[in-house]
Amino acid sequence: MVRSGGLLDDPRGLDKARPRTWRRRLIRLVSLGVVVYAANALLGLAEPAPSSRQIRGVSSSGDPDCVRGGVQCDANPANPARPTIDAVALRLPDPDPSSGKSRFYSANHWFHVSEFHARNHARLRSIDALPPLRRGNGVVIALADDAWKAQLRPMTRLLLAAAYTDGRASRVSFALPSSVQNHNRDGTRWGRGLDGSTGLACGWSKTSWHVTPEQPLRDRFVKCAGWSGRGTSCEPADATLATDGGGDVTFGAVKSERGDWAPTLRDVRSLRDTIDRLCAEGGAEGGAEGGAEGGTSRRLEAKEGKADTQGKAERAVAELEGHACMGGGGVTTFRHVVVYQRDAGRRLEGAEEAANALVRALPGGTGAWRHSVVTHHENLPPCLLKRCLGNADVLVTPHGFQSMLYILLKPGAMMYEVFPHRYYKHGYKRAALEWGLAHGMSLSPPRGALPTLISRAFTTGGCMSMYYCRYFARKGDVALEARDVEAIARAVRASDRDAQGVALDPRGSQRWMRDPNGAVGRRECLAACAANHSCQRIKLVDDGGGESGGSDSPGGSDDETEASLENGGVCMLRVDSEQGERDGDVIGAGIYNNKCWVPGC
Repeated sequence: MVRSGGLLDDPRGLDKARPRTWRRRLIRLVSLGVVVYAANALLGLAEPAPSSRQIRGVSSSGDPDCVRGGVQCDANPANPARPTIDAVALRLPDPDPSSGKSRFYSANHWFHVSEFHARNHARLRSIDALPPLRRGNGVVIALADDAWKAQLRPMTRLLLAAAYTDGRASRVSFALPSSVQNHNRDGTRWGRGLDGSTGLACGWSKTSWHVTPEQPLRDRFVKCAGWSGRGTSCEPADATLATDGGGDVTFGAVKSERGDWAPTLRDVRSLRDTIDRLCAEGGAEGGAEGGAEGGTSRRLEAKEGKADTQGKAERAVAELEGHACMGGGGVTTFRHVVVYQRDAGRRLEGAEEAANALVRALPGGTGAWRHSVVTHHENLPPCLLKRCLGNADVLVTPHGFQSMLYILLKPGAMMYEVFPHRYYKHGYKRAALEWGLAHGMSLSPPRGALPTLISRAFTTGGCMSMYYCRYFARKGDVALEARDVEAIARAVRASDRDAQGVALDPRGSQRWMRDPNGAVGRRECLAACAANHSCQRIKLVDDGGGESGGSDSPGGSDDETEASLENGGVCMLRVDSEQGERDGDVIGAGIYNNKCWVPGC
C-alpha cells in the first residue's frame, strides 16, 4: 500500500521543512560549541585568540613566519616588555697558545667542562653579571657546538648551570648554537665587550634541553623537562646576553687550572650556594628512599646488552637511593664514608671490604659510622649524588674524572684519592683544598704483570716523566692497604681536633707547620700544599698567630679580614709525614704534561 499526502507528496511542503531542519542542526552545533568552550574555559584550557603580532611573528629573530604566543609577544612596540630570559653563549677553546693546535673536548667529561667553564662563575659574580639578571628569569645556555647537546651528561649539565647561573633561574635551557643571534658558529671568540640584547631563533624552545626546579631530584639534569608549565605559553623572542666583562669572562675559550676556579672564599661560598639551589628539594620525589643498615652495595650485572641500557641506569639510581648516605630511616645520625667506584678501568679492588675496614678504623667505629659503596653510572642523578655526598665526612675514590665529586662534599670533609702504582698528578688536590676540604692520597701497590714490571724499572717520578710509561701506569687498578686505611682514620681524627680547636698530638705523624718556602696568601698557599706530598690541609694566619678565613674555614670572617688574609696571610700546612713517598719511591713534581718518549729526557 502506497502512502500518499503529507509533506512527501508536496514539493512545497518539503521546501518548507528544509529550513527548519537546517535551523535545528545549526542551533545544535552552536549550542555544542558554547558548551565545549565553556568547559574548556572552566578547565583553563581555552587559548586567547592570536593577535596580529603573534600571527606575523614580529621579533628580533627576524623570522616573519614564526608564530609566538604570550604576553611578551603581544607587547606594545612603544613600550616593549623586558626580556624574561637571559642568554649565555659558550665558545669553543681558542687554539693552544704554545702549539697553535685546536683544543677540542667532549662535553661529557666532567673535568674538561670544568677547566674551561668553572672559573667564569667567579668572573661574572665579580662584575655583578651572574644570570639570571632579574628575579624569575630563565637562562638559555647556547652550547658551543651542535654535538654538545647529545654529549652532555647529567653531571656536566649541572656543572655548566653552576658556572653560569646563581641557581635561581626559573628554567635552565641548553640550546643549540644557532638559537642565539651573534653566536659565532665557528666557535671563534667575540670581540671585547659584546653584550646587550640579542634575538632568539624561532623554535629554539623545542630544540633545547630544559631543566626546572619543579623536577624531582632523580629527574633533574637527567630528563628533559620540556617546554611546558607556568610561564611557557610564550617562547621569548629576545634575551639579555651575558656580558664578557671586557674580555675577562671567556665562556669556554680559555681554560683555567684547578685551584683557580674559585679565587676567593666568597667565590667558593657562591658556588656552593648555587649548587644547593640547583639541587634544592622542589619537585615530587621519585623512587624509593631509605638507607640500608651498613650500606651494603648491591652489585649490578657485569654484562648487559645495549638494549638494557635504560634498565641498567634505573637500577643504578635505585641502588644509590638505597644507600645509607641518602639519609633514609634516620641514618643521618651517623657519620658517613662513601667509596665511589669507577665502572670501568682503574677500579678499586675489594671496595666493599675496604669500606668495612674503614668503618672499623675511623674514630667511634661501627657505632658512629656507616658506609656506602656507589658505583659510577653516567646517568646517576647529580642532585641525588649531592644528597649522598653532602652527608659524607669522607670520600674515597680512585684518581680520575670522578674526583670532581669533591664539589658535592660539605665544608671540612675529606677526599682521599687512590692512585695507580707509579702514577701521580696532584691536580684534584689543589681543587679540593680550594673548596675547603682536606685531601689525602696514596699510591696503590702494583696490580698485575705490567704494573709490576713498571715498578721494577722506574720510580713514580721517572715513569711520570715519560709519556708512554704514565699512559700504561694510569690504566692499572688500585687497592687500599691496611696502612692506607689507618692513614684515612688518622686524617679524620686530626680534622676532628682542628674543628674542636684542640692541638694535634705532638707524638703523632701529623702537625701544623709554616710553609718552609714562605708562601703568603691563599693562592700561594694552595700551590705550596699541592706541591707538598705530605700536606693535607691549609689555613691562613696573621703575623700574630690569629687564624681566620683559611680554606678550612667554611664560614669565613668579615669581608675585610678575610680579604686581608687571602692576600697576605701566613701560610700554614697540615702535614702527615707518613703520607707521600714511601718504600724507596720518588714521586717527583706531581705535574707532568711533557711528551717525552725516552728515559731521562
